This record gives sequence, C-alpha cells and structure tokens, in this order.
Amino acid sequence: MGAVRNGRSPPPSTKFDAQPILTILPPMQRHLILTLLAIWLLLAACVQQPQDNNPIPTAPVVQGTPTSIATPAVQTQPDSPTPTAVLTNTTRSLIIWLPPEIAARTPAGSDTFLNQLSAVTADFPDLEIRVEQKAISGQGGMLSYLRTGRSVVPDILPDLIVLPTNQLSAALTDNLIYPMDGLLNAALLEDLYPAARNMAQIDEQILGYPFALTDLGHLAYTTSAFTTTVPITWPDLLGLSAQSFLFPGAGRPGTTLALQMYLDAGGQLVNDVGQPSLQAEPLTQVLEQFNQGRSSGFIIAQSNSLATIAEAWQLYNSGTATLVQTTADQLLLSQTGEQSTTSGFAPLPGLTDHLTPLVNGWAWAISTPDPAQQALAIEVMTGLLNDTRLTEWSLQSGILPARQSAFALWPQDDPYTLFLGQEMAVARPFPATANTTIMGVLGNALLDVLTQSKTPQAAAEEAAATIMNN
Repeated sequence: MGAVRNGRSPPPSTKFDAQPILTILPPMQRHLILTLLAIWLLLAACVQQPQDNNPIPTAPVVQGTPTSIATPAVQTQPDSPTPTAVLTNTTRSLIIWLPPEIAARTPAGSDTFLNQLSAVTADFPDLEIRVEQKAISGQGGMLSYLRTGRSVVPDILPDLIVLPTNQLSAALTDNLIYPMDGLLNAALLEDLYPAARNMAQIDEQILGYPFALTDLGHLAYTTSAFTTTVPITWPDLLGLSAQSFLFPGAGRPGTTLALQMYLDAGGQLVNDVGQPSLQAEPLTQVLEQFNQGRSSGFIIAQSNSLATIAEAWQLYNSGTATLVQTTADQLLLSQTGEQSTTSGFAPLPGLTDHLTPLVNGWAWAISTPDPAQQALAIEVMTGLLNDTRLTEWSLQSGILPARQSAFALWPQDDPYTLFLGQEMAVARPFPATANTTIMGVLGNALLDVLTQSKTPQAAAEEAAATIMNN
C-alpha cells in the first residue's frame, strides 16, 4: 500500500468568516452582494453547522467578479422570512440554496464554485442568480422554509437546491422537489457511479442528480507499523498482536461498520413480511469480533467514547493506534489544508473478505413547480456538472465526485486515487431500511459489547427482540 499523497492544489488565503449570499446580475450590471445569515465559524478543515439561519440586512455591494469575498460587520434582525436581497426588475431570475457542508466545506472550494457559477451564467442575457447558504433542517432551515414558504413568501423560495441523497424520496413525497424526468440529459445519468445512479432514481423516476459521494469508509494505518499488506478479515487482524485499532464505537460511523459486517454475514434488515428486523445469529457473529478485539486489547479502549470520524482521526494522529476507521471525506479534507498525511489505506475488513463500501451523497434537486424555471435550473446545473468543472470543485473541496468522467480527471498517479476509484465502482447506497430505530438498537448492542456489559449473544438477542417488539 502506498502512502496517501496530497496532489491537490493549495487553497487560496481567502477565508469565509460568515455565510455569503451571492447575487449575479445581468452582464451589463453584474455585481456581488454579500449578506450575513448567521454567525458561523469555519476552521481550517472543519465545517460547523450554523446556529441561526434568520435573514439579516443586505451588506455592502462589491463590484466585479467574485474571486475573493470581504466580510461585512455582523448585524442581527428579528426572525422574519423577509428576503435578504431584493431581486432587481430583470427578465429572469434563479435562486439557489446550498447547505454549508457544500457551500463552505473549504475556502478554495467556495471560491471555485462562485467562479464557476459566474462562468456558467456569463452568457445568459437578463438573468439574475442569487445563492443562499442554508442548513438542511432545523428552525429556519431549507426544508422548513420549503414546507411553509410557498403560501407565505413564494418569491424568495429557491428554484434549485442541494439535498442529501437520502432525503430526496421524502422531499418528493412532500412536494418539496420535482422530478427531473424529461429534463435531464440521459448521458449524465449513465456517467454516474452505480451507487449514485441508484440514489438518483426510484421506480424509473429521477428524483435529483447526485454530484458528490460521501461517507466512503476504509482503514487508514501507520505505514511504518506494517511490513506486509494489511489483512482484509477480522480474524486475521485480531491475530496481529503488535497492532491496535481505533474507531468511533459510540457514534454512527462505528454503528455503520457493525451494520456492514452484519450485512456481510448474511443478516437482513426486514423480515419476510417487510417489517424491520435484526437477526440474532449473524449479529452475534459480528459482535463476537468486537468482543475479541476489545478483550485482547486490539481495539483501543477510547473507542467506547468516540462518536465521530474526526475524533478518531485526531486521536489516531497522536499515535494512539496503528489502525483507524476513517472515510474518504476525512482524508481528502485533510489534504486540502497545509498538511498532508502519510498514512496508508486499505478496505474495511469483514468476516471472510473486505467489506463492500456503503455511501451517501449530495444531489441537485429542482424545487420550483414552474416549467420555465425548471428548464433554466437544469441548464445552470448542467453547466456546473461539466466534468472539468466538477473535477476542479471536488479536488478543491476534498470530496468525491459522483460522475465517473470527473473522477477520471483526478491525479491518476496517486495510489489513493486509484484505490478510491476501485471502491466507488463497487460501492452501494446506504440502505434505506437501516432506519433510525435499527441504527439506534444496533449501536446500543455494539456499545454494550465494547464496554463488556453484555456478552455478544445477549446483546444480539436483546437487539433482535427490541426490533421485533417495537
């Protein structure tokens, strides 16, 4: 296994200290308007959720192309759905809402997106584009506004939005988004990785267009600690007496690892009549691996209290363990900063072979019922999805593109790129049947074993009974 190398362009020095709203006016009067929606912090490689999304007064106007963004003084305003920027009297307008996880994942990615949007819309006569940053959920969030705003303030609602792929189906059912059937070029769908293509469609209906894949899990390891290839099964890993493993056993990523192993062992998430289910026998097999690892000291004790990939990564970098559960999101994000990592990488281990990755994603979605606006939104979206643009943005943002042609333009001399390409080719969407209840019960069973408060069999049987009686 080779070391993870950077191979990415360094980010510019410009940093966002607040949430921007971008208004791109027609060619003869194009300018940039900035507005603060809320105070939020952007650390070097970490995006935090905003605490408040209430609109606030319009900030000073900056003339010219958005290559850098100044930060106006923070102001506040009572909670009111009044639009933060008044659309000028132009022939056409398009409003885009982005979550902070996409709009401000990295400073370089933010600048790249704004520049690309300006380029895509440069030839649109009499078109005004406004981009707002909004959290997906919560008070003042994107979904909340979409549910309540059409009857109150329809003029400020978006035409084009970005949603997590696992929320596309529910958003369509609630009439918050509209299908892309007949609007999207078929070649764009064909170019998606299989997992992304599955996320985009339900019963031949196109819900949205995934452009980024997330949560692709794998191992990272200290290269100096291994003289041979890292084993791909748990029994073989447990036989490495000189090694140690760290993972977020108290959080969703650790539960996801247990879920992958459960599915790999033949476990099912629904029974014969389609009801949620956990089967005790395969779950016992999985929990026994964690029990042996914890008892032998292979699994570091701090795993019991770690909840996120970022926490595990930080502790791993301190030298606490030689192996860690991580994701491509974490490693790629770390490479967009000043420091690269020299860790090796390997697939997550299973019971008899390495595990098939489970992924989530981000997708563009149409949120306007107006056919003319839908066509306009698709045209702008398609311009942003150009393979070279998506390549540039994904590299600068440290995130995997969902288009195969875009990922093919990543540095192919980087072993990590080759590894990720192989993993994305076989990845599957995170199963919709692994609902909140299933994941909660499975997480409790895992933690019971890690803390050695229950035997694997007792924890598995209790989990199965809980789901059955729920």
